[in-house]
Amino acid sequence: MRLVGLFRIWGDRFGILPIIILASISRLWNLGSPATLVFDETYYVKDSYTLWLNGHERAWPKDADLAFNAGDLSGFLNAPEFVVHGPLGKWLLGFGMQMLGADNPWGWRIVPAVFGILSVWLVFLISLRLLPSRRWALVAPFLLALDGQAIVVSRTAVLDGLVSAFALLGFYLLLRALASEKPTRWLL
Repeated sequence: MRLVGLFRIWGDRFGILPIIILASISRLWNLGSPATLVFDETYYVKDSYTLWLNGHERAWPKDADLAFNAGDLSGFLNAPEFVVHGPLGKWLLGFGMQMLGADNPWGWRIVPAVFGILSVWLVFLISLRLLPSRRWALVAPFLLALDGQAIVVSRTAVLDGLVSAFALLGFYLLLRALASEKPTRWLL
């Protein structure tokens, strides 16, 4: 009976750690594969690269993916790119490319992977505020750590995972503000 009690205490205090490790492994394992631009990475990665170089997105020729995948990063044009999304996500993707190299798929994908792991942590923090038990609060992050869509979005250099993480952070901060004893009156 004592062993069960110790296990419960350990699970209540540190139960999120194996879930975070699971989320980290599923998002970071073999992150550089495939070593080519996939899906909408063709837009976001190249836009992020030129945003970091020039301060704005530049256009690329239609056949630029093959050269970019081969490590030739000089193929962008002098014309501006048609910008559909805001720059914050592309700045973050560009930060990863600055840290690990723009010719390295890890550089393209590391920021979404970190944000995917952060999302699992944020779901845990939100669950702690919404659910009556710490053990029940472990269910939601566990499910997110194993969710196929969340894993794919976290392993691809697209903006969806970044937006999700910011939305979770906003919701968590809202829950904290609503639970605080001192009301904040920003608009009054």
